[in-house]
Amino acid sequence: TVFKWQEGFWQRMKKVFDEHYKEKYLAAGLLKTTGNDLMHLISDAATMQIIRWTGGGFGMACHNYDGDMLTDEVAQVHRSPGFITSNLIGKSADGTLIKEFEASHG
Repeated sequence: TVFKWQEGFWQRMKKVFDEHYKEKYLAAGLLKTTGNDLMHLISDAATMQIIRWTGGGFGMACHNYDGDMLTDEVAQVHRSPGFITSNLIGKSADGTLIKEFEASHG
């Protein structure tokens, strides 16, 4: 996150992760390099970590612009054409499920 208004996204995502997924990630060893917890990084820090994590094996959850920027970087660093999908899922104010899928940048 970068802006204060994005903090609610992180808080909700962390709560869902801790309640429903953390034990599975721990059991699979997917949090070994992050102190056994989900990492919260601002975009600048995430940019540097992507360069350091050359072995892959990581995932990101980001706001749309941040995701566009970071997937561009991942593609460039790993010399990929960038064939990654972007999945935008949520609910509108009236409860209608929103699902948008697109090719990411890169």
